[in-house]
Amino acid sequence: FSANSTVYEGLLTVNGELTASDISVAHRGILGGTGRLADVNVLTNGVLAPGSSADPYGTLTVNGNLDLDAGSYLWIRARGDKAKASNSRVQVRGTTNIDGAKLVLRANNGEWTGQKYGLLVLASEGALTGAFNEKVDTDLAFLDATVNQAEGNVRINLARNNVSIASVATRPATQALAGVLDVLTNRPATVGVAPAAFTAHQAWATRLNTHLTGAAAAAAPATAGTLTEVSSDGLSDAD
Repeated sequence: FSANSTVYEGLLTVNGELTASDISVAHRGILGGTGRLADVNVLTNGVLAPGSSADPYGTLTVNGNLDLDAGSYLWIRARGDKAKASNSRVQVRGTTNIDGAKLVLRANNGEWTGQKYGLLVLASEGALTGAFNEKVDTDLAFLDATVNQAEGNVRINLARNNVSIASVATRPATQALAGVLDVLTNRPATVGVAPAAFTAHQAWATRLNTHLTGAAAAAAPATAGTLTEVSSDGLSDAD
């Protein structure tokens, strides 16, 4: 296949090699996979989403040049594994030009127990010009995301924010339990729990009272390590 291609209002996943033709990603088009591509141009409202269903945190390689136009998106998936994290990324063999594109970070289930993370989301072997939009669209409730760009690499840096677990609870039972967790995460030396052990993900969070109710509240230090998926949705919906 050698003709140039345009992805428009659809999904193209490349897990093999498509290096004989250039690809443009237009309005509501999505280009993903873990394969190898030629030149890629992501236009306004187009989405570049490295990774696949078989390897959601894999690398999509652009053998040519990558252009991310204004209003385009680089969609990254990530999973926390305690102090580490895995994420999808783009490797560019040629040059990269970023004209104010937006970074989107979607975190799958995992244990986001660290205070800080650095996720490499794009590496350009050729010159990297321009910059992403400074605001990262993320669904992590208790970690703030910022963009760092240097020496051809683009990273999303995550750091524990000041949002308390109790602040996202809306019912008395969960507010009390969330307060216990806030104490635990702010006083690790006393209870032996890592700071921010309950940083969590808004969409797939485990409901708090499923894990910590009744007598379990008295034994919070012993059970705290299992509570890594608490979100604003989970706390507000819990009975």
